[in-house]
Amino acid sequence: MMRRALVFSLLLLVGCASVSNFPRHPASVEQTPDGSAKAYTLGKASRPNYWRVANAEGRVVVLRFDRSGDGKPDLTVDLDKLDLKTCRHLVILLDGMPFGLVEEAYKSGKFRLFHPPSRLYSCFPSMTWLAFPLIFHTEAPLGVEADYLDRKTGRRSDDMTVYMQRTNEPWRPCVDYRCGSLVDALCYVSPLVGFTHEMDVIRKRFETRGKRVFVGYNASSAGMGTAKGREGFEAVLDKVDRFCEEMMAESKGAITITMFADHGHSLTPARRIPLTKFLRKSGYHPADRLKKRNDVVVPTFGLCTDAVVYANDPAGVARALTDLEGVDLVVYPTGDSITVRKHNQKARVFHKGGRYRYHAVQGDPLELLPIIATLKKQGKVDDNGFIDDRALFEATALHKYPDPLYRIWLCWHGAVQNPPDVVASLKNSWYWGSRGFGLVANVASTHGNLSYSNTVTFAMTTAGPLPPRMRLVDLKPALAKYFPLP
Repeated sequence: MMRRALVFSLLLLVGCASVSNFPRHPASVEQTPDGSAKAYTLGKASRPNYWRVANAEGRVVVLRFDRSGDGKPDLTVDLDKLDLKTCRHLVILLDGMPFGLVEEAYKSGKFRLFHPPSRLYSCFPSMTWLAFPLIFHTEAPLGVEADYLDRKTGRRSDDMTVYMQRTNEPWRPCVDYRCGSLVDALCYVSPLVGFTHEMDVIRKRFETRGKRVFVGYNASSAGMGTAKGREGFEAVLDKVDRFCEEMMAESKGAITITMFADHGHSLTPARRIPLTKFLRKSGYHPADRLKKRNDVVVPTFGLCTDAVVYANDPAGVARALTDLEGVDLVVYPTGDSITVRKHNQKARVFHKGGRYRYHAVQGDPLELLPIIATLKKQGKVDDNGFIDDRALFEATALHKYPDPLYRIWLCWHGAVQNPPDVVASLKNSWYWGSRGFGLVANVASTHGNLSYSNTVTFAMTTAGPLPPRMRLVDLKPALAKYFPLP
């Protein structure tokens, strides 16, 4: 029945989508007193009727329109002087996008209506269900994914019911468009059709509903990247760039557009890690409830570079998983700290008064000791070893594991209502999740682990500049300077 529904949905969507007809190249380019002007011929016009003027940095700051049809501009709009209190705001949410690809696209000349993209640092695990609640400042989700152990009942969730009914999406009221479950599944079966359909729906609803701030979420961008990796994401960026250009032209420059994503992506083909098989060999019993000491509940929903485990013996499970090929790090709470293991290396993370302490018991699993030594010389580490939070964030912004202590601590202190007992951060070439889903979807890229590529995504807006580096929780306050994000 589900297969038939997907096929029917595909047939309905094929042929009705366009994303954008905005030309990839201008009709002409000329130098004007206020900058470089690119002229475009839009619609049924026979000569240029739209001009984009860029400043010395290449950002488009002025738009000119020919409304009379005589080939000369008769309307000029300065994008930096829009009345942000009265104009409309279109917010486009993408599911997954590595910052590096957005930066490359911007440097190549795309998205020049926008101020330069900022780095946006996701949570850990770097998952949609955890990320959007942090962005919108809603309550935490029930689980890392739709498949989780309910701590109150002691029972494993019915993942398909949770998924179909969206009960793990407390952020959903904050968006004006989020596709239904069938289209969501289609995003991975036929991602280009799903992506194009979603962008068209976002356009139509923005145009017809008249809301001052309209938020549209495109889930299919993740499917594009998962199926085709870099190529898929580059196609997303090309199509969204032209979409934004067309929306701005059609509105005569009377809107702002903001874009961001929830997490990065690995851009690495991956295969399924034999997690449950390994746990069985290690003496553990996969189950739906935790009754005996060796019972483990292992959610198997998405296809991600992390794996969560609920267990009565988290330390034992963590020790075992460090020997599994494909596991990079294993993290689990231990009393007043969180332990990080990597092969024979071990460290503990402590938190106090908004500051973090990294105690390297053996080795340096997060590779932080040189960074902390530098911060200590700068006076950013107190006598008890606790590190200034913001200083550590800035110092690890380009690190192999960005902002690791905050993100690890948050996983068990506010990011999710039913946190797991163990999280394995996998290497980019491995994933864990549904065996059936893995047979349907090609995994050329995915996300979830603690690494830079999986963590760092982007945010940018035409409304004005944003801080160059932000955590998810920083985005809403940063945008409040220009418009209220729901």
